[in-house]
Amino acid sequence: MTIFLLGIITSMAFTFMWSQSNGIEIADDRAKAQSDARFVVELISRELRQAQQRLLGDESGLVEYLDHDTIRFYTDRDADGDPEKVEYYVDDISGTGTFELRRRVWEPDAGSGPSWTYPVTPSTETALAARVLSAPGSSPGYTQQLFAGEEVTTGAVIATCSTPVTCNFDRVRMNLVFEVPATPDFTYEITQTTTFRNPHD
Repeated sequence: MTIFLLGIITSMAFTFMWSQSNGIEIADDRAKAQSDARFVVELISRELRQAQQRLLGDESGLVEYLDHDTIRFYTDRDADGDPEKVEYYVDDISGTGTFELRRRVWEPDAGSGPSWTYPVTPSTETALAARVLSAPGSSPGYTQQLFAGEEVTTGAVIATCSTPVTCNFDRVRMNLVFEVPATPDFTYEITQTTTFRNPHD
């Protein structure tokens, strides 16, 4: 009987310790996911603040293309005087239903300035975050506009545009939702508005 009771007590103690350990691990996963998400949003925001026209003296907008899960613009990321073309987008890269936030960068063709031209294929492509809830059809059917342009003076919101002329706005609103791999029922949402540092007109 004593052995039986000791077994129950030991089992209960083990279950409690496992539960505590599992809870700490989940909390750590959530904290890391939040930290990673904030880093990614700050990275995008920093590059957006430094956005510039591709052509010197161009009076059109600073963004070349925008829709609900993609934004493309020009910025001198490495401060060498040559503007890179940068695109952030979300897509189901592997076809598994797990969406990734990715960045493409096109370095300008050598000697093409100041009328910069760019290769068709990106110079680099990097996955910045996995398990981003983004586009219509993505699990669990999240349909939030990830990127949107805002015109300060009129208050107009631009959801889609495909040329620097039509993408003529002052700031970009980001709304990104990240899912924690260990706890898929837990999501972390960041909303941030970034105003361009360089004027577009």
